[in-house]
Amino acid sequence: MTSLKPILANHYTVGWHEATAGNRLSLVALCNYLQETAWNHAEHLGFGFRTEQGFEKAWVIVRLHVEVDRYPAWNETVAVETWPSGYKGFLAFREFRVLDAGNKVLARATTTWLLIDLKTRRPCHLNFLDSLDITLNTEKACGREAPAVTLPDPLLEFGHYQVRYYDLDMNQHVNNTRYIEMLIGAYPGEWFSNRAIRTLSLEYLKESVLGDRILIKSDGVPALSNRLAGYNTGDNSLLVKAAVEWMENT
Repeated sequence: MTSLKPILANHYTVGWHEATAGNRLSLVALCNYLQETAWNHAEHLGFGFRTEQGFEKAWVIVRLHVEVDRYPAWNETVAVETWPSGYKGFLAFREFRVLDAGNKVLARATTTWLLIDLKTRRPCHLNFLDSLDITLNTEKACGREAPAVTLPDPLLEFGHYQVRYYDLDMNQHVNNTRYIEMLIGAYPGEWFSNRAIRTLSLEYLKESVLGDRILIKSDGVPALSNRLAGYNTGDNSLLVKAAVEWMENT
């Protein structure tokens, strides 16, 4: 019988296609590392919910909070550690640390999830986690749960995005990291020449599908701190909220 690991570490080498023009791992690629490692650990622990017919249930991210000290460079290898830190009601919590070859922390993240029954589209109870045969690590990687994002009023138009086929995941909805791409991609290109994201908080509120047109709004012009939101132009529903803090590259 395989001994269950309370903390799983996966290793990644920053690929050419994952690096930015500044020769550093992109935030979207970093979050893809987190997502892949979380999936691998869920499978290892026995609650990935994949069957021969497909998936009977799906983990849906509700909140994400990422803090980055340094983005690894192209061809650099990093370890991504993850662990479930508990649950409350229908909400499950998962933590992450990203380490360099010398075990120095490059980034940390905390996430909040719902488990959805794909037939009924309703949240599932999580008390099955009580029977998990591991000693749960309740440490919060960022010292707290992922925060709620508040939006000021009014917000200003910041950009537009139309959902493409390649934005979709296996459940035919926009993948969570694609929302990061569309929100951050609304900044002008020159903004990125000497800046990188230091912290990012997101709240995911509603699913989006192929063909949806998304209006991106901001609390103002690009600044070192912004609040962003994405709205479905079809029904003006709020899809995602974000708070972003930038750092100057040195």
